[in-house]
Amino acid sequence: EDEQFLVPFEPLKERVCRPAMRYDPTLPYMLYDTIVPVTNLDAVFGHAASTTLLDLEVRRVTLTDHPLFIEEDYYACELESLNRKYQRRSEIDWVDFYSQKLDALTSALETVRRERDMHREEGPLQARKGKDAKDKGGGAADAIVKAADTLMHDQELEEEVRQARLQRAQEEYEDLALVSRMITVWEKLKKVRADQGFTSTRVDLKFKKKNMSLQKDEEQRQHELDAELGEKRRKHEQDLRAKETSWEVEQKKIQDQVDKLNSKIAALQEQEAQANMGVPVDDDEEDDEDNDDDLDDEAVSPGSPDKAAKKKRTVTPADQRLATKLLDERMAEEEMLEKTKELLERHNAKQPKASDDPFDESAAIEEIKEKHKRTKRNPGSPIYIPMFNDQRSRTETGSLPATPEGEKEKKRRGKIKSMQLFLRILVNGRPLTNPNGRDFE
Repeated sequence: EDEQFLVPFEPLKERVCRPAMRYDPTLPYMLYDTIVPVTNLDAVFGHAASTTLLDLEVRRVTLTDHPLFIEEDYYACELESLNRKYQRRSEIDWVDFYSQKLDALTSALETVRRERDMHREEGPLQARKGKDAKDKGGGAADAIVKAADTLMHDQELEEEVRQARLQRAQEEYEDLALVSRMITVWEKLKKVRADQGFTSTRVDLKFKKKNMSLQKDEEQRQHELDAELGEKRRKHEQDLRAKETSWEVEQKKIQDQVDKLNSKIAALQEQEAQANMGVPVDDDEEDDEDNDDDLDDEAVSPGSPDKAAKKKRTVTPADQRLATKLLDERMAEEEMLEKTKELLERHNAKQPKASDDPFDESAAIEEIKEKHKRTKRNPGSPIYIPMFNDQRSRTETGSLPATPEGEKEKKRRGKIKSMQLFLRILVNGRPLTNPNGRDFE
């Protein structure tokens, strides 16, 4: 019965997993946590000793650095490391992955734009049938909300398309830089071997040439240029619309402040006028000595406007102080109003216009072409596929040249033969022990 080596750890532990090997590292929502249960709970909680039988078969040990390394060894290790990286990237094929992603996003973006155009055509019809739409439950409002959602989705997809194109260009550059680095290291390795007159490593590298069609490459390059140019133009238009929206929001904010100050000044003026007029005096509190006024009042019918107009008003010291305070507040508000109007005029002078910042198509084309030169291969140039091999025969010790380099190599190989390696094996972060409980080495 097969047994497993188990080290106590948490019985339930969350581990970050991915759905498949072909994943997109820029999309964190594709990551998910899964609960990994432990079946041998006795070994976890220490109730029973876990009998362990672990078979190890060491076929090869690769050293990346050692005091006995020579220059050829370092180049060989770097070349082998580059080849492993190239093999991993070839299996995943990021360029093809982002190409498919870009095609899917472009198709979705075209669908959204068609829906947006349909909503634009339906907009005037919904406006003409506003009453009918209202009777049917607000269809016009629903159409407006749907159009706004479509526009927002359109902008989000455009941003995703730009990001996918940039990521694909980055992956293409990584592939070209990796192959270029392998070629550089291989040339240095061959030069070292030629200078020393012998071979001490088994690495070998050849390249398979794959010819490409110049016409297809130029057509694809032109298609990508047109697509990126259109994206830059739309990005420029979106930036201009964003500036206009920001300007309108700020203008409305300042205009609301001006209207608020005008209303406040008008209220202060009314209060100030009432304070300057004083308070009315009742007829019962007037002196009886004013017979002329009494005769006049008797001549006027009660409740008539003339009588109300002839009521006497007195201005008290409190009214004078209130009027002075209101006057100071009104003057301060008027001063603030003048400053706010000046700010509004300056803001209106900064209104963004398309003519102030036009889209420079020629400069955008040159920028795209320069980026293509840095990140892509030239149209029609062949693709070199590295064929790595670590089975090349080394120069035997007896066949080393009778040169100072050859004598040093003989001594070095003698030291390598007498070298011993000690390995420490860790399982789940804990050292592996032998039946006596000692660390296994």
